[in-house]
Amino acid sequence: MFALPFDFDVLQHRLFVVDAEPTPELEGELWREFAALDRATTRATLLSVGGPFREREVVKGFGVELSEIGAGSLERRGFLGRALHLRGRLREIAPHRVDLKVASDRLAWRLALAGARRAPALAAAQGPLAGRARDQVAFLLKSDLSRPNAHVTQALHTAAGLAALGARVRLLAPLAQASVAEALAPLAGDYPEATLRRIEHQPLPEVQRSARYGLRLRPLLAELAAAGFGTLYFRQVRMASMLLPCARALGFRTFMEAHQPYTTWAAAERRRVWDGHPVARRGHLAMARWDRRYEERCYGELEGVVATTRAMCRRVRRLDPGCPVLLLRNGAPEPLEPATRLADEERPYDLVYAGKTSIEKGAGVLVQALAHLRGARLLVVGGPTEQEFAPFRALARELGVEQRIEFRPWLPQAELFALIRQARVAVHPLPGRGSREWRVFTCPLKVLEYMALGTPVVATDLPALREIVRPGVSGLLVEPDRPEALAAGIAALLADPARAERLRLAALRRVRTLGRERRARRLLAFLGGAERAW
Repeated sequence: MFALPFDFDVLQHRLFVVDAEPTPELEGELWREFAALDRATTRATLLSVGGPFREREVVKGFGVELSEIGAGSLERRGFLGRALHLRGRLREIAPHRVDLKVASDRLAWRLALAGARRAPALAAAQGPLAGRARDQVAFLLKSDLSRPNAHVTQALHTAAGLAALGARVRLLAPLAQASVAEALAPLAGDYPEATLRRIEHQPLPEVQRSARYGLRLRPLLAELAAAGFGTLYFRQVRMASMLLPCARALGFRTFMEAHQPYTTWAAAERRRVWDGHPVARRGHLAMARWDRRYEERCYGELEGVVATTRAMCRRVRRLDPGCPVLLLRNGAPEPLEPATRLADEERPYDLVYAGKTSIEKGAGVLVQALAHLRGARLLVVGGPTEQEFAPFRALARELGVEQRIEFRPWLPQAELFALIRQARVAVHPLPGRGSREWRVFTCPLKVLEYMALGTPVVATDLPALREIVRPGVSGLLVEPDRPEALAAGIAALLADPARAERLRLAALRRVRTLGRERRARRLLAFLGGAERAW
């Protein structure tokens, strides 16, 4: 066993650059700076460009890392080539602050700093982040906090989890129909009231898809910087890309939570507007290539990306191999005790489905599967309006199963969880065709909730779901898009309570590794530089 000389929770990485022949006075200045470094909070690297320089004597005894760029590697390049080479080295070293002690080509260094991955932090070389901490996080979200969508709920839990660990969190998001206390009310059963009161809120102006939106928000970001916030946390590529230039100029560290590729999201949005247009297909293909470059540039400018699936991790690494990525799935609620189980007579529903009621979520396949299950009763909680329910009511009427389905709109979390517990089987019937997001990139929060609430799960066999549910061990996975296969999987659990109980207990063990508190701890460590990227 050995101990590293750093406390990684507060680690900063300073880079000292000597880009010309140093004087004895400069050597003495470096010695004094190295001697004054707090080794518990600071990591230091000395980068010697060209030489000769008595590097080993200067850094000896201070625990300072040594790096070098040969003179020949710069002399044979033109001005732009030098800047690009310097930028590459800065990306490899990835410091949080650069101290240029002697620079023979300041313009090339300036270009290299502007283009390096850690540009927001490198800007601190010109204006140190005095008094600004990494655990002071501004979370920017373009969705209205009063909406009961799953991604809003997940974002609120992320903010509450960080606040519970002592971080200062400010949500910057629209809030149209409620106060922030009302928006956070569903979390009251999971977090102490004092924790929820610590979450700050600042209304965000209406999001506009324009590069000028970042300039419009510059006073708001400057206010955050003055208040001590050192980290900006985004949830959408579009929002991150619009604000990164201003954030970089103000010295923020920037992170993003990626749930799906920007390219697939943009393509889906564009089809809603363009479908039916005579040149739509050609336009889709051209814009998809532009979207990919746009997404790649965004990853290159961020300090790190939090991905909820392995597929998303692979995509970020493929587009930008140097981008730090943390695999961090959505957080599950605290699981029940293994012995906590309702008797069958306390379960009025055979099946439950909770979530958005739409074709792309597989709700139609679930209604069709009910026609193959004699006497089974299904509860659907979703919608949220009758307009979303109408197509599936009509399908149920056509199949003769309308009397065995109960449709309910969105419910408060406590009521919803109680209903899920009262079902014998929980179903998540995502289709295998259509949206690539559901097949590969989704980390469904509802499946995690089913598992934590002790209800056996039947879901479709897709790559994204295999990352959460182990087939035949913590749940049943069946062939997607086939009502008969879905009905067979459900019937197998309804007919075999002992098998359902084994799956339930295994799911509880699995979901304990995906709890919200553990997720918040890993996220806070990643924002602080301590958590190892995937």
